[in-house]
Amino acid sequence: SNLLIVVPVKKLNLVRNKLSDAQIEPLKQSLVSHRDLKILHMSHNAMSDNALGMLAEGLKVNAGIEEIQFTHNDLGLPTASRDQRTPEPTSTDEVVPQQLQSYRAVPVVTQDIVGANEVLTDISLYSNEIDAEGAQLIAQMLVNKRLLRTLGLSNNIIGIGGAREIAQVCLSHLVSLTRLALESNLIGNSGLEAIARALVENNTLKEIFLYNNDLDDDTMREFSAMLGNKVN
Repeated sequence: SNLLIVVPVKKLNLVRNKLSDAQIEPLKQSLVSHRDLKILHMSHNAMSDNALGMLAEGLKVNAGIEEIQFTHNDLGLPTASRDQRTPEPTSTDEVVPQQLQSYRAVPVVTQDIVGANEVLTDISLYSNEIDAEGAQLIAQMLVNKRLLRTLGLSNNIIGIGGAREIAQVCLSHLVSLTRLALESNLIGNSGLEAIARALVENNTLKEIFLYNNDLDDDTMREFSAMLGNKVN
């Protein structure tokens, strides 16, 4: 069906549509023409790199989007492998740098879509196979997003390195960030320690989600104690 928007809308929900390149082209035109759009939900679409590029062209022009949901799109996988999930390592220690590769889709979303937008308040990138390199790109693009309130990166594979990047950049520079979701990311104890160090000087974050990250009991107790001391 044609996705050309003919009337102004503030919210566009296109979740679970498996959008084709032919459908994205009129959507790109609509994004350029209609500047009233504030909320864009594009989850569960597994778009091609070409479709993502067209979408990015529209969003670079229409940089007034406040909320973007781009979950479950396998952005971290090469196009030919978007339908095949990468095997999970058996332990956090096995996530080594040479295994972590980001492909074109992650830079497109981070640099072209996120990077061009100065009013972004919420971004969700759950379940996209985003690795440490992808997390670094995301952190770099978000460093000046001073209005960002919510960052959702759950169910990716950012690992220890990605956790450090997110902690160093997002928790230190994003003065409006109140919610950070990092569940199921293989961050391990070292990743949590990096987050803890960044949180010492952070007084804005209200919610952080960390379950299913290969954390041992002692590290969690220390982290909980640190949070308790901040509250007190």
